[in-house]
Amino acid sequence: LYPEKALGSGAAGKVILQIVVDETGAVEQAEVFKSSPEGLGFAESAKTAVSQWRYEPAYQPTDGDNSMEAVAAYVTVVVKFTAP
Repeated sequence: LYPEKALGSGAAGKVILQIVVDETGAVEQAEVFKSSPEGLGFAESAKTAVSQWRYEPAYQPTDGDNSMEAVAAYVTVVVKFTAP
């Protein structure tokens, strides 16, 4: 959601996050790498939204056979906000 603090300012925002997607595809951790402009709530809104998203987990080969196993992975996410 567009942050309430930014309403009326007409500001657009961009937030870059580093997240950890666990073996089930859930967001395990979300950290803000960069947010612009600061102080209008874009970082918090992006972090809240991304924490609710679901992803396809990453897979890596298992030892010995040709099967794959789900693993946790780091993902960079960019969230852009435009004024309503």
